[in-house]
Amino acid sequence: MKIKLFAALILGLLLSKQLIAANLSPWTEANTKYQSGSFKAAIDFYESILKTGKETAALDYNLGNAYFRLGHRGKALVFYERALKISPRNDDIRWNIDIVKSAVADRIEPNNEGLIVSGIRKITDPLTINELSMILSGILILFTTMAFIAFIFPVFRPFIHGAGILVVFVFLAAVVLFAFKWVEVKDPRVVILDKEVEARYGPSSRETKAFTLHEGAEATVADETQDWFYVALENKSSGWVPKKACEII
Repeated sequence: MKIKLFAALILGLLLSKQLIAANLSPWTEANTKYQSGSFKAAIDFYESILKTGKETAALDYNLGNAYFRLGHRGKALVFYERALKISPRNDDIRWNIDIVKSAVADRIEPNNEGLIVSGIRKITDPLTINELSMILSGILILFTTMAFIAFIFPVFRPFIHGAGILVVFVFLAAVVLFAFKWVEVKDPRVVILDKEVEARYGPSSRETKAFTLHEGAEATVADETQDWFYVALENKSSGWVPKKACEII
């Protein structure tokens, strides 16, 4: 009798564990796997969430961490950069990106920028293109409201005229920032995933080699064919690389 009771208790505990595991969310499962050091299993759970369309900065960030733990720097950088696009003011993401970039073989330095361009970049880096669009829209709404008040209440016109000039200057500055950011983000960027890939002068492996890129190198896509990307680097070098060797951020 005692043996049967003990067996029933053990079976009940096993079933309870299975039910608890079945009720755990993929996010919880992924984090549990990550904390236990099962990074490949954690990636599988994180990517199953990604396939549902529920992309967040936290999800991309955790995927980047898991890939980095496995030594896949290219993949890690892809997800860190995606996380930064969603949350551009997150210092932890920027710090991890710097860590990965410091470990990649290619040190592709941009050509010298002027003080004006450098200053504009410092302003636009923490902002998304959507946030800049909202700022522009807000300024336009403010200007329209001020014009409407000046039309309905002439007594306010002197004050609104002075404020309106200031609003126009702010609007023009916002347009410049928006245009600068749009030029930066209008073309997709890729990260090299292969340990080493040869960029060529044409979209074919038979073309002359232009230069060599290594895992973790980033580039902007300027053109593409079915199997090749024409990429431009920050140092203005450009060439064709196979699509299978890289991934779009």
